[in-house]
Amino acid sequence: MIKKPKPQAITASMVADSPYLYDALVPKEHLLRQVKERVDFSFVHDLVKDCYSADQGRPAKAPEVIAKVTYLQFEHNLSDREVEESCAQRLDFKFFLDLPVESGAPCDATTLCKLRKLWGAAVFQKIFEESVRQAHEAGVVGTKRIVDSSKTLMNAAVLKASQLLARLCERVLEGLKDVLPGDRLSVLTSEDASLRTDTSWWLSSELKEKHYLRWGSHAESLVKFAREFLKSPGECAALGNWEKQREKLERATALLEKHLSDAATEAQMKSGGRKDKLVSDVDPDARNQADHKKRVRAGYKTHVSMDQESEIITGIAVTPMNAEDGPQLLPLLEDEQERGLEVTEVAADTAYSDGPIRAGLQGDEETPEIVAYIPEPKPKPSGDGKFTTDQFQYEAERKTVTCPAGEVSANGKENKKKNGFNFYFPKATCVACPLREQCLSKGELAAGVKHGRTVYINPYRELHDLAKRLQKTKQHKQAMNERLAVEHKQGEMLNRHGLRHARYRGLSKIKIQAYMTGAVVNLKRLMKLLTQQTREAITRTEGGVCLQT
Repeated sequence: MIKKPKPQAITASMVADSPYLYDALVPKEHLLRQVKERVDFSFVHDLVKDCYSADQGRPAKAPEVIAKVTYLQFEHNLSDREVEESCAQRLDFKFFLDLPVESGAPCDATTLCKLRKLWGAAVFQKIFEESVRQAHEAGVVGTKRIVDSSKTLMNAAVLKASQLLARLCERVLEGLKDVLPGDRLSVLTSEDASLRTDTSWWLSSELKEKHYLRWGSHAESLVKFAREFLKSPGECAALGNWEKQREKLERATALLEKHLSDAATEAQMKSGGRKDKLVSDVDPDARNQADHKKRVRAGYKTHVSMDQESEIITGIAVTPMNAEDGPQLLPLLEDEQERGLEVTEVAADTAYSDGPIRAGLQGDEETPEIVAYIPEPKPKPSGDGKFTTDQFQYEAERKTVTCPAGEVSANGKENKKKNGFNFYFPKATCVACPLREQCLSKGELAAGVKHGRTVYINPYRELHDLAKRLQKTKQHKQAMNERLAVEHKQGEMLNRHGLRHARYRGLSKIKIQAYMTGAVVNLKRLMKLLTQQTREAITRTEGGVCLQT
């Protein structure tokens, strides 16, 4: 049952609750005093009212208080237990929460955990968006954006494939044992026990391979048995807790199927592409990725859009760590525009330089163009030292391609597979060209040139060429220097507020962590900007300048 909280007045009649004590110990410039005076958390009540019953159940903890406690938790990078203790011990926390001095914590660690699950990521996203709205209303948010991503390491160990397979099999067996008698599982349990006690696999690589194949066969048998049982549970469907047990078994079976599917496609993924492998049984949403030092890490990515002028985080998206950065840019900016924020420029690194992204920033009849200060990646040289496609000049208006020797090919033919165009140079032109050894392969030259050079032009080549020209301007260089501001903002989120390591498990809960971290750094930055505005106004007044009212 949820009701609006009644304000708890601090009476002067009680010495312990004297407001003079808070005035003496919580200075005016204290961050919590500024947030308390300028930010109204009552909007949370309307966000979560559908999560509660209006007239049934015990009285619930006030949502405004829970939101404030969560703010304190992420501001000071505290665990659920630590923030409970701090609320009971620290006077600045009590002052922020409108608590009498002698009172205990307004909620315990278990309540915080339960309410995160009850409210869901959507509520915390609204809290983050409210911090952006207040900054926008204060007039500090501009129209220039910087987009980048950071990594959050998952709150679980990265297991070897064999270890993960054994744990997933154990989970399926546990789910089956909860609803089936042991005699129906005798074959599966005996094989599982045999595999776990077999230590001969370490004697040779052949025995190790056979042992792993046995595990794979055992896992497939478990999946087959579990699927057949879930399809026809028989008398087990009449159990009082069947739905709960069914969900548990369904979840464990799906994870084991996913792992077997990953192993089957491992050889295919070695040739290219991003792996989408299951890396943990306790955090199935996390994925791994190698960094620039080829160290494999597992977890999530937090993609942020930051206002260049005020350093307010205006947009946040969370994905598994193996997700590409580029596809997140347009949704981030579109979401901001839907919330009433104007975006005229965006700066980012080469991870966001794909053609579809540049095309999406061009705008249309409904949305204005966004100037993109995104550098093009350095062209990779060909393996044999030959001319690359980037060294052929493309003129979109004339639809021609000019080679390094100055020869021109016109009217390219459509390449339907790649959605671009192929431009062909005549055989006679290439044979007589003095640069043919830098353009044609040694095999073609040795066997005799059968046809001229073919150059593929992708459909976004004109936009890429435009970006290269823009990259040489002073505005682009200035934007790249200003882009570095997002690095220290991410460092603040990662190091000061704990976003480097996941607090929770699962994508939806990591979103909660990212949204609250964004809200905390936004409010902290907003308080600083408003304080600066106040000081500047006082300085102008003292200098004899008449302020507008």
